[in-house]
This record gives sequence, structure tokens and C-alpha cells, in this order.
Amino acid sequence: MRTRALTPLLVLALVLPVAGASAQQSSTIYPGLGSTAYDVQHYDLDLKWAAGTDSLDTGTRATITLRARTAIATFSLDLDRVLAVSHVRVDGVLAAKSRQGDKLVVDPAADLPAGSVHVVQVDYTGKPRSIEDPDGGTEGWLPTMGGGSIVLGEPRGSMTWFPNNNTPADKATFTISVDVPSGVQAVSNGRNTAVTPDGVWHWTVPEPMATYLATVAIGRYVRTTRAVDGIRYDSFVAEGQPSNTRALRMLPRVVRVLSDLFGPYPFADAGLIVDNPGVFYALELQNRPFYPSIASPSLVVHEMAHQWFGNSVTPRRWNDIWLNEGFATYAEWLWKARNGGPSTATTFRRVFANTTSWSPAPGKVTAKTLFDNVVYDRGAMTLQALRERIGTKAFFRVLRRWAADNKWGNVTTYAFKRLAEKVSGKQLDTLFRDWLYRERKPRGYV
Repeated sequence: MRTRALTPLLVLALVLPVAGASAQQSSTIYPGLGSTAYDVQHYDLDLKWAAGTDSLDTGTRATITLRARTAIATFSLDLDRVLAVSHVRVDGVLAAKSRQGDKLVVDPAADLPAGSVHVVQVDYTGKPRSIEDPDGGTEGWLPTMGGGSIVLGEPRGSMTWFPNNNTPADKATFTISVDVPSGVQAVSNGRNTAVTPDGVWHWTVPEPMATYLATVAIGRYVRTTRAVDGIRYDSFVAEGQPSNTRALRMLPRVVRVLSDLFGPYPFADAGLIVDNPGVFYALELQNRPFYPSIASPSLVVHEMAHQWFGNSVTPRRWNDIWLNEGFATYAEWLWKARNGGPSTATTFRRVFANTTSWSPAPGKVTAKTLFDNVVYDRGAMTLQALRERIGTKAFFRVLRRWAADNKWGNVTTYAFKRLAEKVSGKQLDTLFRDWLYRERKPRGYV
């Protein structure tokens, strides 16, 4: 995520999640976001976009199917305070509502028993905005140079445009419909199932998706669609942006190579979105990543690797972001090694020698350091150190098992370590501690 587009046993027991920990662990990085009281199963979003004001008009509705994890008297959804909520209904019955900052608090007419499934409808309007993260990055609902908008949601930005359980631990399927004027396109995740004569674009995401990966891109695009190896490639490049012919051409090959390394591509759809919202990072939106201008080969590899590691296999907590960024960075190393570049061992030693800062340790990130380069590089070096410790055959067996066993699910660093130990038969406490949790240069690996 947030890949820059212009040039991520005692001691271990203390820092890694324990076995059997809840899939809804709260994040120490964004403790105010998300809820453990319920599990969202599906989001059905119906957006009415007003071109002149770049706002969401009357008729915009989020319909959320959720299952109560515990008995619930009241519950909250994450929604940016600038959006106005007119009505909330639970199972068709009007519910009381209140706002507490970026929380929409819902008080249903009757309590929700543990294990019960309910449908929540939220009618809302307003002009979505962008937000700034503690690291200085901008995300959320962003206006583009072409007069449209695009949503980039990692890590918190999904609440700027729809009410949700804003935690990577709660993945759900989606249907997204966007009503736009004639001549304007509305792009999203998954598959475009219909475009009505009056300009409503319908998208369906049948595989579970974390809220931060959901997007809507509104504008005028050059669309390229084709099917290769049973995967539908549906890509959109904004008018006035570079054509990205090379990236479009290489996408199926990238997926084919990564599939050979990591196992079958985990989704039915792929592609890319190129637009200019004034940011300088790429983002691994599920199915079709976003690029701000030129989708370079290394960026394409990185963001497509995220489809396996980050999008299909998603950390439960932001604290384990290295499971996204370290894996995607290592995929770049693998790609270069397969295409006439240095071996991953050579790249490891070069990066190791040139790294001047070893902080933060990937397992000790904060909101300000979540996407520091050292997290990407040190995360990738962790994987190469693991490969050298357990051997190449066992290493790739671990990666393929990791992707297959956790397809469309949530994971922790503890679970990855445990799998690596099971496959290799080796005890790996020291390696994981040295590379992920110590704020110093690892010793004895080069």
C-alpha cells in the first residue's frame, strides 16, 4: 500500500498475538476505529453523485447486513462527521441515532441477540472530504484533475464516503452502484455487472474485502477490457493521463508469474485505474489498483502481489502491516530475479548494506511510521532471511500454503511464524524477533 510512485520464546510471546486470539482484535494504532460487537457480512452501497458539487445527494443509502457477535443494545458505525445522516433503520424499523465524532451511534427499537443477523439502512448526504493521516499522507474522497473523484481508503479513508466497520479484521462482500451524469463513468472493485441507460453503474464484489480496499472512481476514462487465463481484466485510464500501454500489456504476465510463485490468483477480476488526484502514491485497491500517473513495472508487480498478500490474506490489525508491504516488496525482488536482474540474495545484501535506519521495527509501527520505507525493506529482508534459514523449497511451500490456507481471510504474524515452523521443522523465534521487533540492525545474517 501507499507505494511511492516517483522513484515497506519469551520475548516473542510478549509481542505476538497469542494463538486463538479474536479475529476482531482492536488495533493499538487506531484504537477508536471499528467495533467488535458485530461482523458485517455485506455492504450494498447506492450512491447519487452530484457533478457540480462533488457531493452525495438525497437517495444515497448504505444497506449493511451484519451479524451480532454479542447481545447488542446499541452499536456504532464509522462515518465521517461531515456527512449528514437523515434516517437509520434496523430490519425496516426506524432506529434512534446520534453522532459522537466520527461514530454514528445506532439505538435499535429492540435489542439484537447474539448470533442474530440484521439489515441496517443508513440514508445520508453531504460532500465527502479527504483526511490527513498522522504520517502526513492524504486519503479518503479526493477530487481529480478531470473534474471527478476517486476514493483511496488506506488506512482510515473508507469512513469518508460510507458508514462501515472500519477495521481490516471485518471483511465483507460488496455491491456498489453509482448514479452519474451521461458521459461520466463510475469505476469500482469487482465486476461491472450493468450500466443502465440513465447512467447507473453497478459493481459486484463477491469475494470478502476489507473496507480500506473499497473504491469509487468517477470521471472520463479510456476503458480496456479483455479476458486472459479465465481472469477478466477491466482497466480505466483517465483522459489526459499517459496511456500506460506497457502496464496494460504486462498485467496478465505479472499475474501469471505471481500465480506460479504464490498459487492461483485469488479473484476473478483484475485491472488498473490511472487518475490524478494530486497524490504521489499507488494503492492496491482490490482487483484494480490505483496509479497516479505511470504504472511502472515494479509498481505493477508490487500492487498485484498485494492481491494475494494484503487483499486476499489480510492482517487482522494494522500492527502487522509488514505482512502486506514486506511480501509485496519481496515480490518485486523475485520479479527482477526472474527477468535478468540480481538474485534475491544479492538484493538482500545490497539493501542490508545500504539501510541506514533500522527503526521502526516492522512489528512496532505507529500511526506515524505505518508506511515508512524501512517497514517495506525490512519486511522483505525478513522473508529473505527466512528463505535462507529454512531453504528455498520449504520457503515457497510456506508462501503458497499461507496464501491458500488463508484465502479471503485475516491473519497475524504469529500465525505466519507458526506455519513456517510447521513446514520447515525449525524453531524460528530468534529470527522473527531479530527482524521484526528489535530496533537495531540484525546480526549474524550476512
